[in-house]
Amino acid sequence: MSRGSLLLCLAAALGGALALGGTAAQARNKESYQTAGDCAGLPRVAVQTPAGLCLGLVVQGLGFARGVAVIGDDVYVADMGGWRANRGRLLKLSGGRAPAAEILKGLDQPNTLVATADGHLLIGLHGRIVEYVPGHEGLRERVTGLPADGRHPLTAFTQAPDGTLYVNVGSRSDNCEGADGKLPDPAQPCAELEAKPPRGAILKIPPQPANAAAIDAATAGVHVRGLRNAMALALLADGVLLA
Repeated sequence: MSRGSLLLCLAAALGGALALGGTAAQARNKESYQTAGDCAGLPRVAVQTPAGLCLGLVVQGLGFARGVAVIGDDVYVADMGGWRANRGRLLKLSGGRAPAAEILKGLDQPNTLVATADGHLLIGLHGRIVEYVPGHEGLRERVTGLPADGRHPLTAFTQAPDGTLYVNVGSRSDNCEGADGKLPDPAQPCAELEAKPPRGAILKIPPQPANAAAIDAATAGVHVRGLRNAMALALLADGVLLA
């Protein structure tokens, strides 16, 4: 099975787990899909797809699946475990197949996963980005000091081929309203945009040497500001960033 096929099959499992609604316990306690036939050796999900494509069920019943990354033939999944601290896990599907092995546990709201060129994983946690080397213990701090309060605290980012990181900093509010819900004064700039780092922004962090100390987000360069919460980031081949 190709890497693209693996991601397509996994997307079916992850997307459905989130789209069905209800609690994580409900998702685990019932069969989420009807399957019929075969999709590249996996149970084929009974949904209509364009000609030449199918959706195969890889795994279901995850608590709160977020990021997905592929290293070689292995697929890694960040299971956030819900909106409580230190309930997240990093799961590994060897060869892209179930069962899912628990590689790390007790993670604080893991969200984005990015596979680096040297076969490591970058994991977006609550207020920071860490690096994990498969097969080794421990996590190395890569970015610290990301805001972890307000309405949009999850860490989302992407990495350019040269190692540059583009990191989302979600806004604290939805419309610059105060903690008491008071509407902002339209004649005044939003104070969130002047924070260190600014909220509602995307930071740009240049490549760092392998042994470099973690970057404090408050010192990172600002690529763009004025966005509420850019949870999906991707780079085109020409280097243009999509959010």
